[in-house]
Amino acid sequence: MDKSDKGAGMKNIVVALAVLMLSACGFDATKTYRLTLSGDQAVPLNDSEQTTKARVQIDEKRKKLRARLYVDNIEGFKFAHIHSGGIGDTGDVLFTFERPKKKFWKPNRKKYLVVRANHLSYSELEAVKNGDWYINVHTDAVPSGELRAQIVPKSTTILSFKADGRQEVPTVETEARGKGTYLTMLKTTR
Repeated sequence: MDKSDKGAGMKNIVVALAVLMLSACGFDATKTYRLTLSGDQAVPLNDSEQTTKARVQIDEKRKKLRARLYVDNIEGFKFAHIHSGGIGDTGDVLFTFERPKKKFWKPNRKKYLVVRANHLSYSELEAVKNGDWYINVHTDAVPSGELRAQIVPKSTTILSFKADGRQEVPTVETEARGKGTYLTMLKTTR
């Protein structure tokens, strides 16, 4: 074997290693959640008329999460996070939404923030898949969180409501007030 054969063999090994390393860096979404954030899921509920959209994707094989939150139409926006916590609960901040590093906001384009989380644990993957994480948007008007959406599939519907004596049959006069959440999950078949 001459030197040129050894050099070609070494180049093939280097190229193969580079391809292998790049394939490990990829992202292949195995679950995608499209969400509408509103005051209806906030804790406590609020009467905000603002809404926005978000997309959360999970790559279960590589244990990664990617999220995009549109912020250009949120009045008084301060910051946003992904939190732990089930429906109607509040929890710790897990990830903070940030400006995309490689892209700049351009005029006449929707502005969005991102979360890029790598190395999720098995319990974290299970928590997000079970609907135990949510997105919370904090604003000047409601610093604790004006807009919220639980990270759940489209087949899950969450309805929040306020209750008082007017909902009683017959109507009663009372100062008692309450808030509730109703969850329904549609079973999908193939």
